[in-house]
Amino acid sequence: MSPKKHQIIDAVILFIPVEGALSIALESDPTLLEYAFNKKIILTFPTILKGFSMTIQQQSVSRNIDQILNESKLLYERFELFITKFEKVGDKLRQVTTAYNDSIKSYSKQLRPQALKIAELSSSTNSPKNLEELNEQITSLGINNRTE
Repeated sequence: MSPKKHQIIDAVILFIPVEGALSIALESDPTLLEYAFNKKIILTFPTILKGFSMTIQQQSVSRNIDQILNESKLLYERFELFITKFEKVGDKLRQVTTAYNDSIKSYSKQLRPQALKIAELSSSTNSPKNLEELNEQITSLGINNRTE
């Protein structure tokens, strides 16, 4: 929907508070209404003014509804973009978690046992860190915490 252009009425509204007064004035001078229109004066009384006011309010509400609709479409598009980016973050986190878990398995099953053998054969007092120590370091960084 394209925004509606504002329509401006180039006239003055002359409010006549007593509806009967306008009728009497028109009876005495039937050209009064035409004369007023030519001078860009709109003669009105309570009932017409109320209707005019309601029309203006409805136009205002209609403009607001159009604006809300446009803003809602924009918000939806931004949510879609956010979700796409957030899914990419999730994919990367899964990749990092998989790589981390694979590294831990490799360390636990291959590297550490071999390092322990070498330490034992060389009578070294230094031994490689165990898995729990590594996990504590990673957990303290908040990487290995899962909440579901």
